[in-house]
Amino acid sequence: MDTVRIGDRYRMTIPESIRKELRLRVRDELVLEKVGEGVYRFGVVEKGSRYHDQLLQLLKTPPKRVGKPLDISSGEMKLLEEPKTNN
Repeated sequence: MDTVRIGDRYRMTIPESIRKELRLRVRDELVLEKVGEGVYRFGVVEKGSRYHDQLLQLLKTPPKRVGKPLDISSGEMKLLEEPKTNN
C-alpha cells in the first residue's frame, strides 16, 4: 500500500508507481468517492482524445523550411490582396 502526504497547501503527490499504472499526465482529473466510513476511492475521469495536447504540440513545433523565401515586390503583393467591395 502506498501512502500520500498532504502538503501545506493541501496538495498531494501521487506515488510514481500509481501514476504509471493509471497512465496519469499533468492536468488529468481524478474523482474522489466516499465508499464507507473514513474510506474513499480515487477514480480517473475518462480521458478525451487528447486533441488539445496534440494541438499545443503542433503549435510548439517550429515550421519546416522547404526553401528560400521568394522575393516579391510591393506591387505583386498588392495584386495578391482581395479586392475591396463597397457594401
